[in-house]
Amino acid sequence: MEEGVFYEALNIAKLWQLPLIFLMENNYRRAGRSGSSHSAKELANVPRALDVETTIVDGGDVGAMYKTTAELARRTRAGEGPFFVEARTHPWPGNDGTHPKLVAGLTNITWAWDSGGVPEAVRSWYAEGDPVLIVARELVKDGGVSRDEIQRLDDQVRKEADAAARFALESPLPDPKAALNFAYAGRGN
Repeated sequence: MEEGVFYEALNIAKLWQLPLIFLMENNYRRAGRSGSSHSAKELANVPRALDVETTIVDGGDVGAMYKTTAELARRTRAGEGPFFVEARTHPWPGNDGTHPKLVAGLTNITWAWDSGGVPEAVRSWYAEGDPVLIVARELVKDGGVSRDEIQRLDDQVRKEADAAARFALESPLPDPKAALNFAYAGRGN
């Protein structure tokens, strides 16, 4: 949001009533409550100033995010728009500094029920701020899913992610000329 192209894109989207959803994750890492060096007291005031319908949602609440984005996707497909969503999140503790670190190691889905294995310094975030662990607890609490089922799903997703990472790392680098493919209409097709 600190680049001029953001304002240009937002303005043209509104002027042309484009079917777009702008989604901004605000993790408050920068100075002030607004999450940046903007003079706006709230970042959501920026798209509102351009008369773009704006929604603020708890970005750590998986259900609220799903409900919000599903409704906006429906409205966008119906020809409405543009829309702006500010998803307010809590900074992940490993994002401090220039390079992210796994400060607690790989997240273990069982921490949803027992955070005893999490280092004390970041335990409260994993207990109260990790959206995956929160939704896992909610699914079990609501009785729709068992802990065993969640652990099986977690194992399956980990295997798929590991296989995708291996494939990417073991694949040969593409021909540098391929970067030009599809960059301009009618070229590289």
